[in-house]
Amino acid sequence: MMKNFCSYHSRGSNCEQDDESFVVSIREFLSLDINRKCIEDQWKPPPVPDTVSEDNFYDQNVIGYIGGFLVKHMPKPLDCEICRFNLIHDGVPNIQYHGLVVQKEYDGEKRRLQYANVEMIKTLIKIYNHLVILVPSAIYHPSLSQRLISHLRITVDFDFQECLHTEELKAQLFHLFIRVYIFRYMKKLSNFVFGKEEPNKSTSLERQMQQLYLHFKKRK
Repeated sequence: MMKNFCSYHSRGSNCEQDDESFVVSIREFLSLDINRKCIEDQWKPPPVPDTVSEDNFYDQNVIGYIGGFLVKHMPKPLDCEICRFNLIHDGVPNIQYHGLVVQKEYDGEKRRLQYANVEMIKTLIKIYNHLVILVPSAIYHPSLSQRLISHLRITVDFDFQECLHTEELKAQLFHLFIRVYIFRYMKKLSNFVFGKEEPNKSTSLERQMQQLYLHFKKRK
């Protein structure tokens, strides 16, 4: 059973002992040891189409905005010129990918928000399209984040110019983007349970969330 389904910072706030192996928080669920031996815990990633859509203008802008958020929250300052080139777009904003960022700007004279490199955004879109298919099949497994990172690093790669920090940079981006996606996915499932969103019932998990909502709705 997963506790604190969406409340990332609330672990232990109710003074409960959380030492049982079948009760885990969202933080633990994403970071449990991927090497633990359990026959029933084998995850087989479903096939992802070779061609993934990059033509959705809405997705391009939303992920472009998230890309700027990731750049801003990179753990280390970007002192390396090659790292800055790989991550940051310094020229005229590309409306196809930076349109939402431009709309969110609150200073007409100076850039206040971060604009991600367009090639990096394109790679994040590919990762997003993979996660849409992979996450529903992996959501029941512990070490979820590590599983996804291990699989995605084989199937998707950032086309970065190489420097001493490139591999560390890629690892940080995979980790941060997957955390953002998983948190939003968990929030979405929670909304299904409480009737705040209507699931499209495309996955068995979404159908289960809908059944939970209908069950508790009847009890009310």
